[in-house]
Amino acid sequence: MSDAKQDFLSTVAALPKFGTGVCLERINASLQQLDLVDYIANCRKIAVTGTNGKGSTAHMLNSIVHEFGFKVGLFSSPHFVDFNDRFKVSKTNVDYSALNIARQSVMNVVSAVSTELDEQFGVFEVLFLIALKTFQAQQCDFLIFEAGIGGRYDPVRMLNAEHTVLTSVDLEHCDILGNSKDVIAFDKLDACYHGGTVALGNLSSELKRKITAYASSRAIRCLDNELVTEATPASNASVKQLALRLPCGNAIVTVTTPIVDFFAQANMKTALTLCEALFAGPEFGFSTEQRVAVYTSALSTYENPGRLSYLSRSPDIIVDSAHTNDAFEMLFKALRQELGEQKPIFLVGISAGREQATLVQQLTEFAAECIVTCASFKGAEPQLLHNALINNGVVSTVANNIASGLAMAIERAEQEQRSVVICGGLFFAAEATAILQQRSTQALFLY
Repeated sequence: MSDAKQDFLSTVAALPKFGTGVCLERINASLQQLDLVDYIANCRKIAVTGTNGKGSTAHMLNSIVHEFGFKVGLFSSPHFVDFNDRFKVSKTNVDYSALNIARQSVMNVVSAVSTELDEQFGVFEVLFLIALKTFQAQQCDFLIFEAGIGGRYDPVRMLNAEHTVLTSVDLEHCDILGNSKDVIAFDKLDACYHGGTVALGNLSSELKRKITAYASSRAIRCLDNELVTEATPASNASVKQLALRLPCGNAIVTVTTPIVDFFAQANMKTALTLCEALFAGPEFGFSTEQRVAVYTSALSTYENPGRLSYLSRSPDIIVDSAHTNDAFEMLFKALRQELGEQKPIFLVGISAGREQATLVQQLTEFAAECIVTCASFKGAEPQLLHNALINNGVVSTVANNIASGLAMAIERAEQEQRSVVICGGLFFAAEATAILQQRSTQALFLY
């Protein structure tokens, strides 16, 4: 490992997960001392919030905005395999030497502000500031920031983003955000600037109505992603295509993508809804033909590792980092659409403390066989999941670790000519991916 990477990761590892109470005052003080206030004000900004789909939608937006010719700084979380996955400029990970330059400036200010306010910074807050300082140094003119938790008290609120995405809402972080989906949605919506625009994603019609009513109190314009509608895809049996009709008329965006599923489609519709609000007006002067060409190219080439993606084609190995009940239901619906009647071999685990009933039920209905193990970090005892599967009549084997489980799953898949699906949360999916790709696992488990 390079010294630059080691220095950066050592700083991150020493930071506490959460700061003292609400972070907005210390973030505001830090932005001023880091000379970031004017820079932020002069950039175009998108804040991406939601429970599921934030990462995919943020990467789609990044790909589109980059293809329009802007120099884009993308800050997303969590990372998948390497920590600098979180920081991208023009679709490329920022190298650790550049991150370290920003880190040094930020840590000096964090120390001063902590002393002045007698408050502790959390790790996400520090990474947020490092991202901004890095993007300033690299002269990015467009910023896309994924929220950490919620929106009302999240650092991304300090961007005053005029454009926001709310991808989906599930019951998560209820001790912080509230215990109902509408209350959680209102918290996330507050990442949007007063008078801004928000694109609403994979949400029920009832929740969209409640959000729209809440947004009206802050003069926020809500755009339903159903403004983008499904069209008949172009006929080409050798590739998978998704055709979407833009709200401007009969313009069709035809996307060629490895996996076409309802949730990828919903995220694409959300990204296109926001981009049409941004780029269809006179400020930019892009014609319908130009926009369609950009959308088609950008959405056909965007990447978001770990989110329903193929790791291998011999045998077929699909990985996904789903970890909530809603996410598991989305994943299995997509897998049924992708694999049809072919039931795959699952390499599966679950994170400690996570409820497993939904995952067990889905595996019971769809798995040919399960190899059960656990991630090295925050993995639940595999015997619990194994016993539940056995009780439901599923063929299940416990592996000592992910490496041995991966070898077993691949062997079974090759013998039976089946696909392998890896799932069980972010850390599980990332560790399996790193092992398969013979990459270091050192940075996987940092926040």
